Amino acid sequence: MNLVAKEYVAARADGDGALVRSQYTGAAREFPEAFLDNPYNLDGNAERLGAALTMPEPQRRQRMTRLRERVLEWNIYRWAGEVLGTVLRLPDPEVIS
Repeated sequence: MNLVAKEYVAARADGDGALVRSQYTGAAREFPEAFLDNPYNLDGNAERLGAALTMPEPQRRQRMTRLRERVLEWNIYRWAGEVLGTVLRLPDPEVIS
């Protein structure tokens, strides 16, 4: 499900939109700008969806910009560098990328 959230953010080339995620997903930690909800709390879900749908456009765009920056920064190359750096025990995993 993390990939779905990242794909959504990457696809929002117009810079608008809102991401609503369960607080129990890994993407919840990666995307603090997302609206987090508890899937077992229906009233809370309704409130979060309402907040996402009625948020003023400048705030939505600001959040989406930060989400998109994070997706662009933490791409496959950075991930591979982190993994290889850990495996090889390099002092600086950025050396690989």
